[in-house]
Amino acid sequence: MSSVPRAAAHRASARQLSVALYVPVLLVLLWQWLAASSSGIRSVISSPLDVARALAVGIGDGTVATDIGASLERALLGWLITVAVATPLAIAAGRVRWVGRLFLPLVDLLRPISPIAWIPLAVLWLGIGLASKLLVVFIVTFFVVFLNVYDAVTRVPPVLQNVCRTFTRSRTFLWLHVILPGAMQGVVLGAQYGLTTAWGGVIVAELVGANSGVGFRMLAAANQFEPAQVIANMVLVGAIGLALNALFVLACRRTPWRVAVGKANG
Repeated sequence: MSSVPRAAAHRASARQLSVALYVPVLLVLLWQWLAASSSGIRSVISSPLDVARALAVGIGDGTVATDIGASLERALLGWLITVAVATPLAIAAGRVRWVGRLFLPLVDLLRPISPIAWIPLAVLWLGIGLASKLLVVFIVTFFVVFLNVYDAVTRVPPVLQNVCRTFTRSRTFLWLHVILPGAMQGVVLGAQYGLTTAWGGVIVAELVGANSGVGFRMLAAANQFEPAQVIANMVLVGAIGLALNALFVLACRRTPWRVAVGKANG
């Protein structure tokens, strides 16, 4: 009897997968048709087959693995640093009045500035090495993490805090059993969205000042007018971003806390 519901679940999953792939496959077929219909169009946007060949060449000579490794190292390290800094700062800003008064106006002032505007300063201050990439990733990711955690902390129901204060005067108990568990949803969401944001941020940083990485390879291909190589690296960026989010969701589902991840991505 249990095999029947399992088979129905497999069929439902297969239908969902086919629906999800319908539009991408249709777009790829249309792209291939446009590229094959005109040599002028093909010289500008290449074709899916050209992109696949460029990607295969990069995988074969090892440049794809090298570039992905360099970009992932920068993105993940910058993301970890940002989560470690932004999370306690957001919790403090949400719970300690003077900390909020000190940092929230600064966050509101800096948040509208485009992250791209920080890249020339990062290169000017720190060169084109690892430090400048970490600074850009930190700036790009900080506000995503900070605002999610801050929102979760400020939304902790006052009734829970009042009950806790009624039965115990311990601030430690309040923080460990009410404030921090209430903030956990924001921490997870901030880390989830910050991870893909960090990945996109490091690619942008590599486009401006770098000597390795996926973004650097993309810019080098554009300077040599190799659209197939540019698009191949764009495909890599999207695929790796999707994989990072999927791995994060899987990791969250296997933790003992089982905190819900973002619905749009989970």
